[in-house]
Amino acid sequence: MIKKEFSNIFHSKSIMLLIVAIVLIPFVYSFCFLTSAWDPYGNTGKVPIAVVNHDKPTHLQGKLVNVGAQTVAKLRKDNQLGWHIVSAQEAAKGLKDNKYYTVVTIPENFSKNAATVLNLHPKQMKLTYKTNGSLNYISEVMSQVGADKLNAQIRANVTNAFASTLFEQVGNIGKQIGTAATGATQISDGTVTLDNGVNQYTVGVSKVHNGIQTMKVAASPLSSGVKQLADGGNQLKDGTSQVANGLGQLQGNIPALSTGVNKLDDGSHQIKGGLSDINNQVNGTGDSDLTGGVQKLTDGMNQLNQSVNFGNGSDPSLVSAVEQLYDGVGQLQTGLKQFQTQTLGDNNSADPTKYGLAKGTEYITNKMLTLQKKVNDQVSALKLATGLLKSNVSAAKSNQATADKAMESAVAGITDPDQKAAVEAAWKKVTAAQDKMGTVLDNGKTLTNDDAKNPLGAMSKISAMSVLNLVVYNMDTDETDPETGDPNGLQTAVGQFADGLSTMNVQLNPSAAAKAKDPETLGFDEGVAKLVDGSNQLKAGLKKVYQQRGTLASGVQQLTDGLNSLNVKAPKLSSGVTQLLNGSGQLSNGLDQLNGQVPTLASGVNKLADGSKQVDTGAGQLSDGLNQLNSKVPALIDGVNQLSDGTTQLTDNSGALTDGTSQLKDGSKKLADGLTDGYKQVNNVKLTKATAKMFAEPSKDVQKRMTTVPNYGAALAPYVLALALFIAIIIFNFTYPMRRHDGYKSVAEWFKAKIAVGTLVALAMALIEATLMLVIGLPIDHLAQFYGMTILFALSAMYLTQMLNLAFGGVGIFIALGLLTMSGSGGLFPAETISPLYETFQKFLPMTYAINGFRNAITSGIASATVAESVIILIVIGLVSIALMFPAIKYLMAKLDIEPTK
Repeated sequence: MIKKEFSNIFHSKSIMLLIVAIVLIPFVYSFCFLTSAWDPYGNTGKVPIAVVNHDKPTHLQGKLVNVGAQTVAKLRKDNQLGWHIVSAQEAAKGLKDNKYYTVVTIPENFSKNAATVLNLHPKQMKLTYKTNGSLNYISEVMSQVGADKLNAQIRANVTNAFASTLFEQVGNIGKQIGTAATGATQISDGTVTLDNGVNQYTVGVSKVHNGIQTMKVAASPLSSGVKQLADGGNQLKDGTSQVANGLGQLQGNIPALSTGVNKLDDGSHQIKGGLSDINNQVNGTGDSDLTGGVQKLTDGMNQLNQSVNFGNGSDPSLVSAVEQLYDGVGQLQTGLKQFQTQTLGDNNSADPTKYGLAKGTEYITNKMLTLQKKVNDQVSALKLATGLLKSNVSAAKSNQATADKAMESAVAGITDPDQKAAVEAAWKKVTAAQDKMGTVLDNGKTLTNDDAKNPLGAMSKISAMSVLNLVVYNMDTDETDPETGDPNGLQTAVGQFADGLSTMNVQLNPSAAAKAKDPETLGFDEGVAKLVDGSNQLKAGLKKVYQQRGTLASGVQQLTDGLNSLNVKAPKLSSGVTQLLNGSGQLSNGLDQLNGQVPTLASGVNKLADGSKQVDTGAGQLSDGLNQLNSKVPALIDGVNQLSDGTTQLTDNSGALTDGTSQLKDGSKKLADGLTDGYKQVNNVKLTKATAKMFAEPSKDVQKRMTTVPNYGAALAPYVLALALFIAIIIFNFTYPMRRHDGYKSVAEWFKAKIAVGTLVALAMALIEATLMLVIGLPIDHLAQFYGMTILFALSAMYLTQMLNLAFGGVGIFIALGLLTMSGSGGLFPAETISPLYETFQKFLPMTYAINGFRNAITSGIASATVAESVIILIVIGLVSIALMFPAIKYLMAKLDIEPTK
């Protein structure tokens, strides 16, 4: 059956040509794909990148900084990408027209920001680039890598420039440190001299301090002595001034003195005459003398004292009356407060029963007005109901008459005697009830006002209407009781009561308008409050009288005692007046003698006045001098004290000063030594351009390859070779009649025929693809492994696809195509970077293991365990597929036996 299968192939030119074409597909596909993308990264110099330089140069520490121009100069020599130095307009147009993949822009402030590295707030340099990923994503990635490298170069160049500038500054600092070291040495020498001088200074300060302290002790009594001397001088000046002024006044008043003495002499004679008259009155006879008048005044004062302090019989004393009045006012005040508390109530309470009198009256008035309105409304409603009832009675009577006539006609029409008798009897009962109802309603009309006043006497007339009329009367009548004059109608009584309450409410709670019209108008609460305030004021006034009652009684008693004493001494007064009269005679005689000596007195006073003026002038000069001396003494004392305090502080701090100069001496020496050592260290550091370059580029990456993949084509070849084989195998199974029955007698015959063709085609594909790829230059590290992996994968893929084709037909080919599709991403990207779902499926796809084998065969680097695992899995896939072909062919043959025509 195998020969027959091959015979069919050789005798069919179409199948023969198809197989030949399919066998060549893996090589053709691999060749075309790999040559088109053999080395794309080796041609990046052709990728057009536009560069726009807006940068403006600036200066840093006196040196020109032009980062933009330096960058452009380096890009002109760089061949990694196709750099095009153009204007902004040309770059924008080129990016829009797909001429450039990327536009790199160096901004205007690029160098300016680079020069801010030594500023307090440095600004970062920003290199911007704009890409068009839609034109080609890989070119965008290349552009990003190129921009990153460009940015790294710029950072290195700028850092190099910064480092060079910084090194120059360090050199300048080293020179300045040398100068500072020389100065520090001079300072150290000077501090030694300063330390010696400070020691001598402290000894002198101690001596000055001792002398000042002695002077301070001696100057202390000076202030009080000079002050006493100044005070004495001032008092002497004031005394001499007073003496001089007094003598001057005396000198000026001598004429007046003379005149006065004359008048005094005349007056003494007049006094003598007056005293003679007084003596006559004091020592006269009867009630006209002084003694009798004092006796009467004493008697009256005794009576007043009796009334004030002791009372007369049943009449209390004035003191007791004041006490009783004060107690009564206190009780009145307490009663008023209780009255105010009881009448005020709690007007803010939610319970109206707790309101005060005024608030309660207002509340009751409002409620009464509401009741009055309700009574009026009820009276109106009763009147309306009475009218409606009367109208309904009239209508009922009219309807009854009409019904009687209709019933009579109806009864007359009944022929059955018994029925007619029954209807007449029933109608009579209805008529009787209607008549009774009418009587009840109509009887009310016969009630009079007298009946309303005496309802018990009119019981026989009472009906529904009469009761209604009586109620209306009692509520609406304007009549009054002749005995008491009270209204008989409820509406009138309620109205009068409401009017009375309203009047009372207005009096207790006057409105704001009434208060504005008459400011003295007060509400009940306000009046009670004023009454309480008045009682408080009355009590306060009486309290003062009450508190002074003892003083009044004591004063009256003292006045009484004084008059009694005066009464006792009145005789002595009389005797004294007599003696005074005698003395006035002697005074008059003496004044006559004094009047004769006044001229001599005037002459002596004039001389004394002239001498006192001279003394006063000298005393003034002495006082002024002493005052000036006294005013300067405090300043002198303060100066001595300050000088003492200062020398004390100097003495106290001399130790610290000597310690400080000693520390300064030691510190200046350390400073000089440190600066000298620092200068030597700075000079020993050799900062060159190589050092600056090291700062700019402190590290460099060195790649060491475990394996070498020469180009992108060699990297892509494992995936493309496996893919081409799988595609060709799927095409073969799709076109070759794998499920056609050519008279096979058993499953084994069918299996042998198809497996033989598939194996030969797979081997042909593998050998041709592998050999021709070697011919065109594909680099291979392991030739035998390369051929072996190509053959193994071709057989495994062929057997797997044949099994699917035999088992499921077109659906199986579709499943194989799906396995091919899912294998795509795993050969191009690392498994860790693809979708997790596809990463999981990769473990079950034959291409995954074929790619691992091809990679190791072409460029090495794949672990031996991984390669061995891949070989084993591909063998397992092939064997399992072969094993599954038997049940698939068996099922297919059974299906053909059931449906022979198909």
